Amino acid sequence: VASAAQQLFSGSAPTVQLVTAIKRKNGTLVDLLAHGTMATFRGRPAIFGVGMDITERRRAEEARAQLAAIVESSHSAIIGGDRDGICTAWNIGAERVFGYGAREMIGQPIAVLVPVDRHGELGDQIAKVLSGGDIVNHETVRVRKGGQTIDVSETISPIRDSSGRIVGASAIVIDISDRKRAERAVLATTRTIKTLTQANQALVRAASEEGLFKEMCRVIVEFGGYRMAWIGLVQHDADKTVLPVGYAGMETDYLALAKFSWADNEHGEGPVGIAIRSRKVQVSQDIAGNPRMAAWQVEALKRGYASLIALPLLDGESVLGVLSLYESKPNAFGSEEVQLLTELADDLSYGIAALRARTDREEGLRRLERAMEETVQVVASTVEMRDAYTAGHQRRVTKIAEAIAAELGFSDDRIRGLRLAGLAQNLRRYFDLSKVMHQTGKLSPIEYELIKSHSQAGYDILKPVQFPWPIADIVLQHHERLDGSGYPKGLKGDAILLEARILAVADVVESMVSHRPYRPALGIDAALAEIQAGSGTLYDPTVVGACLRLFRAGHLTFE
Repeated sequence: VASAAQQLFSGSAPTVQLVTAIKRKNGTLVDLLAHGTMATFRGRPAIFGVGMDITERRRAEEARAQLAAIVESSHSAIIGGDRDGICTAWNIGAERVFGYGAREMIGQPIAVLVPVDRHGELGDQIAKVLSGGDIVNHETVRVRKGGQTIDVSETISPIRDSSGRIVGASAIVIDISDRKRAERAVLATTRTIKTLTQANQALVRAASEEGLFKEMCRVIVEFGGYRMAWIGLVQHDADKTVLPVGYAGMETDYLALAKFSWADNEHGEGPVGIAIRSRKVQVSQDIAGNPRMAAWQVEALKRGYASLIALPLLDGESVLGVLSLYESKPNAFGSEEVQLLTELADDLSYGIAALRARTDREEGLRRLERAMEETVQVVASTVEMRDAYTAGHQRRVTKIAEAIAAELGFSDDRIRGLRLAGLAQNLRRYFDLSKVMHQTGKLSPIEYELIKSHSQAGYDILKPVQFPWPIADIVLQHHERLDGSGYPKGLKGDAILLEARILAVADVVESMVSHRPYRPALGIDAALAEIQAGSGTLYDPTVVGACLRLFRAGHLTFE
């Protein structure tokens, strides 16, 4: 103030303007804009001054300056645009996020930051903001200088002039690429773990290689979300082909057109062939840019396959085949996902090897079963040659028993066990009891007890043999009766094996229909009447019912 007064009194300035602070009566300070000029008061020189309180204006200016500094130095991109989508403001944060300087962007269409396939999205955003709406935390994809895409979160608001008219829009853009990559990695890991869990369940349930391959590919596509999955087995032919044996997903006709080999040639230079030869996982993160995919590139890209992984299926030193998965995006296979998929491929390899081992064991058991059955048949046939009257008894009993078992819904395996028991039931009788069996007169009590002992004797012969079925117990029980009146143990009801109950009915029917030295044949009607009369007391009613149905329908006959 003193300096301004000196300027006026000295005549160096006709008027003076200054900004200063003054204290009000209440002690508060205010910012004052003062204008001073020389005047005459009562004949003496004086200064005439006018002051205006500019406290609020100064504060507003300071706030605007501070806001401008904040905007300019923000790490987030802050962008302004007019109603036509032309960039009008661009801070350092925007340069950091997008790579363009302010001079490059101001005056340019904001659309240069938007991927071509999202221009429609940009148009919708502009329309919403110009109508007075806000867009808050919208996650999308934008383009940096040089063409690299980034994940961003945008908050866009309208800009209004002093009259309230919308003249443009401002956007705060945050680069969330790191977070989205982490989210995608977690999502990929989660889906792969889920796929691994479901795949292991498929391994447990698999009954055949064909079923395993089909189910495994279905699980990978359905639970893993992969675009396509297929399994190929190594062929040791001249061309070293890889034979697709299971597949699922989109556009699987690709496998019919593409040729795969594990030879060191054009069709073996892709990830599939290299994975088999090297015994290592092969990943092609960009099919379009991978020269090793040249033989399959056109067809793969046509079907939307952008990346793939080929996992060798190993069994010790051998390579069984390959598991290949395809994705619709490049760079789809992260390190954790590759590790989990490798574990899945190892589990699949183990499953294939286990199924093959089980198949070999089952085939061995089937050969053993056939050998045992043939042995029993040979022994039974040899014994029958010594007894003209009862020749064919075992075969006929077995035929009836098998038919009843099938009628009752027995499995093929269970029927095989019943067949062996039927053929073996009377082996001891033919060796030790032939004289008794040929008698025409009434048996003495001792002879009858001797006849009854043949079940126990047959059991004793068969017990040491490790059959897959309870053959010895069936033979032991086939003369037991539901009411406990049978022999040798006097068993009742469910204590008697169902197979033994079936043989009991079949044995009675065959014996009554056939001729014996001690009596003529009684005929089928008498035999069926006998088992019907004893149904529920001597014989199992379910077995009797099945036997009656078969004979009355003509499915069982005696030649």
